[in-house]
Amino acid sequence: MLHVISHGPASEDPLPHAGKGEIAQILARAGLQLGVTTVGRILKEKPPHQPTAAQAAEAPQRVVTSKYPNDAWLADLTTLPIGSGFWASWLPFSLPQCWPFCWWIGVVMDHYSRRIQGTTFFWREPSSQAMRAFLGRRCRRPTPAPGT
Repeated sequence: MLHVISHGPASEDPLPHAGKGEIAQILARAGLQLGVTTVGRILKEKPPHQPTAAQAAEAPQRVVTSKYPNDAWLADLTTLPIGSGFWASWLPFSLPQCWPFCWWIGVVMDHYSRRIQGTTFFWREPSSQAMRAFLGRRCRRPTPAPGT
């Protein structure tokens, strides 16, 4: 992002560009306090390597297929903000990712039928043991017959 601020978008002429002091002021107005020397050091770093279209095409594509029910399951763990949760992203104004600001929701879905196999919610970020217990309960429960 700093490279875009300092040099402009790739299609535009890079001059004129913002200096490290001006960039530090812009970021301070946005709520991110960085020193001028820190901005200068970041600008000297090379931008992350972006793969070319040929390299992206050569990357192996992983395809998951299921040929029958309960062959493959998908598990997801996500946060659901409630009330005024996640309204501020900058410390010290950010809110913790726990009740009463959000719930953690776990879902297991059968890949073949797209049927939801199980759900749960947590008040706080679940531990590995809590997720294993949820998945273990789901694996032990018999699968309902199709159409029920």
